[in-house]
Amino acid sequence: MFLVKNRRLGRDNFVFTQKDPRTDGYIGDVIEDVTLDYDMNAVYSWREGEASPNPQLGRDPQNRKRYRVFKFPQELEAAGYELIHSNTPFVVFSWSDYRKQYCPKPEEYASDMTQDEWFDFLDEADIATRIRKEKSNHYEPPLGNDRDKVAEWVAKRHMGADGGIQEGGEEPRSGAGRQQRQQALDGRRQPAWSGRMAMHGIPR
Repeated sequence: MFLVKNRRLGRDNFVFTQKDPRTDGYIGDVIEDVTLDYDMNAVYSWREGEASPNPQLGRDPQNRKRYRVFKFPQELEAAGYELIHSNTPFVVFSWSDYRKQYCPKPEEYASDMTQDEWFDFLDEADIATRIRKEKSNHYEPPLGNDRDKVAEWVAKRHMGADGGIQEGGEEPRSGAGRQQRQQALDGRRQPAWSGRMAMHGIPR
């Protein structure tokens, strides 16, 4: 088996594959010839009244290519394994299977969405953008006329706050309200940062 660590949406995913992920275009670090002891039925089954599972991914300190999923942290400690991740890994045949199943791209599924599903997706993106803006750092504008520093400041503000999505209140779910939103989205042909670049005297 092969093991890779994929950072996605702020979390680390440990992905075990049967096929070498590099043959599917993966360019990160790959650990080869690993073994994984993962009895899903044992990990996720429990009787009424018992504590619910709290799975952990551990590694044998005597064999750093041997991994095992434990049902409880206490079991990991008793076995003398190192804690690698406080959750279960992804086990797939190939890297492309993992990407297709767990990391779909918007352009790959947007065509299959109904209009209501598409606007629900946009609503969720708006909420995530507001959370991102609240957590982002407030970058102070640079002093002077250094174009590189101004460009860096604009880029940081754009990436940390805007996320490419305009903010606003909760969108109405009526047909008219959604039509207005669609018109607004259709009209956004120019990146939000381009106007700021011109405002600061930076050519677009």
